[in-house]
Amino acid sequence: MVPDLRHTFITGMRRAGVPRTVTMSVTGHAIKGMNERYDTVEDWEKLEGVDKLRAYRESVRQTVSFAPSLKS
Repeated sequence: MVPDLRHTFITGMRRAGVPRTVTMSVTGHAIKGMNERYDTVEDWEKLEGVDKLRAYRESVRQTVSFAPSLKS
């Protein structure tokens, strides 16, 4: 698929971190499906997303310990 200006613009806006609602307002898309039609996700972006999830999970990993019951 050869991207046209719509694909290039909408994909670029997402990659730049622009909220979808803003992109939809700029392009005049009233429904999310139209915006998604032109948003192209590359394999490297999928891998980057998985790496971000891995880093997040490592940052919140906690050791769980059970305190003794207060009921006797």
